[in-house]
Formats: sequence, structure tokens, C-alpha cells
Amino acid sequence: MHRSIGLGTQLRVIGLVAVCSLTVIAGCAKQEIKRFRAQGSVTFDGKPVPAGTVYFDPNAQKGNKGPQGYANIVDGKYDTNNGGQGHVGGAMKIRIVGLSAPAKARTDDTPIPSLFPEFVDTIDLKSADDTRDFAVPKDYAGAPVPGAANNGP
Repeated sequence: MHRSIGLGTQLRVIGLVAVCSLTVIAGCAKQEIKRFRAQGSVTFDGKPVPAGTVYFDPNAQKGNKGPQGYANIVDGKYDTNNGGQGHVGGAMKIRIVGLSAPAKARTDDTPIPSLFPEFVDTIDLKSADDTRDFAVPKDYAGAPVPGAANNGP
């Protein structure tokens, strides 16, 4: 004996499947990550760093996660709004690569010399736009220098 289901039941099943599908699709939608502007100065031995990059890495050891932020250093200044990506706030591992000259100053394929080994520090950034100045000491030899990053206003 073959039993058929009514049109009303069929429509309810189709509606239920549609609602479940939309729920799954909405749950998989990419959530936008809030990023914040960082700007300031970078010095080495008291002088502006001519070129380089400041990286803002969320500190996973302190429970912070998210995408990396970065900013180019130009004549001792950096700003994530000028060709970079903002930070996500919270505990950060800061890495600074300082170069002796900008890439455009290069006349051939030889690499531009670094002013110092990659500078590493850990700081906490507000979940807001921030101004921070970084001073790499003259005698920096590549080991992390806790607290070397200067707090901004």
C-alpha cells in the first residue's frame, strides 16, 4: 500500500529545508574583523629609522588571536593607514625591521643593509586607534627587550 503525503506537508518540509539551509549559510558568512590604526615614530640610537616595517602580531601565548597588522617605516614615521593594515588590539608581539635606506634608493639587486637585528618586544594595545613611539637602543643585539617600547599618549 502506497501512502502519499499531502501538499501542506510537502510545503512544510520544503520550508524547513530552506530555513535550515539559510541558517547554515548565514553561520558560515565571514565576519569582518575590526582593525585599529597605529602610528608613531621609530628611532635607533636616537635617530629616525630611514625605512623598514613594524609588525603587530597578536600574542597567542597571552590568548590574543587574529590577523597580523603592519606599517611601513618612512623617514622614522609609521602609520597603518598609509599602505599597511591595522592591529586587532590586545596583547601584541611587536617586530621591527629597520633598514639603512628605502628600497627606492637601491640601484641594483643588492639587499639594503639592516640597521639592527629584528627588534622584538611585547606590549598591550587598546582596541582603539593608538599612537606609539618605538626606540630601539644602540646596543640592541637581537634579544627581546621587555618594556623597550615607549607608551604613547
